[in-house]
Amino acid sequence: LQFAISLLCIISGVAYIRNAAYQRDYNLGYKKNGVIVAGVNGENEFTSYRNELAMNKDIKVIAGSKNHVSDKYYKEPVKYESVEHQVEIVDIGDDYLKAMNISLMEGRDFKKDSETDKKESVLVSEEFVKKYKLEDPIGKRLLWRDSIPLYVVGVVTNILTDGFWKAAAPVMLRYVGPEQYAQIVVSTSPENLLAVDAYMKEAWKKISPNTLYSGKSTDGNMWATQMINTNAVRVFGFLGVIAALMSATGLFALVSLNILKKMKEIGVRKILGASTGNIARVINAEFFIIVLVASVLGSGLGYLMT
Repeated sequence: LQFAISLLCIISGVAYIRNAAYQRDYNLGYKKNGVIVAGVNGENEFTSYRNELAMNKDIKVIAGSKNHVSDKYYKEPVKYESVEHQVEIVDIGDDYLKAMNISLMEGRDFKKDSETDKKESVLVSEEFVKKYKLEDPIGKRLLWRDSIPLYVVGVVTNILTDGFWKAAAPVMLRYVGPEQYAQIVVSTSPENLLAVDAYMKEAWKKISPNTLYSGKSTDGNMWATQMINTNAVRVFGFLGVIAALMSATGLFALVSLNILKKMKEIGVRKILGASTGNIARVINAEFFIIVLVASVLGSGLGYLMT
């Protein structure tokens, strides 16, 4: 039983370690590392802040948005013909796809300052296309809030808005102008993230000295998942080591007792010419069977748990 438990813990620990690495490298549909998002209040504040940040050569892209894919979106029903689903909606501005590294699979991005795009154009995710069973989705007419017609102009990759807490949901991206911007999105390299964050903080003091800087990195939204993975690995690793030590010492004690009990039998066999292998088989056969059963049991439970 101890050996089975130790195998269960070891297998689970290895699985959690591999799963943590898998989640670290998994594509959420947007850039996890090297993106900083800070709150702004309208077009004037956004423009002033953007002009300050544009002087930093380490900043690659500056975009504006009303919402954000990783933590700020809203859900509303959207209808296509007779099919209606709750859809996650994100209102974005110019260069948002580029800043967040969201891949356009089909169609086009929003046109800058296009009033038509603001009123009726949307981008949808692959899961949206799948959910609504849209064939040739470009140009399809959707109905939002029961009366507002929207037309699909592009399809983007799936976006996991809540990280790994749930499967990819249908996502719809709408285009808004600078007058509705509530956030500024800054893209840089992961290596320059801390330096750019410090620069953004100083730049914010210049344009709005009386308000607190609200910048945060997008990968910071994954802290809960990372914390759970880390804690799980520690727990299973600790239990695995303790159970392995207990099973090893227990097995050693049982084998030792068995040898002492069979000392006379071993002596007789040796006198009669039994080989070392034969004696080892007599001593270890029952333990081999026990360990084999424990291995099957522990491996099976470990597989089911992972």
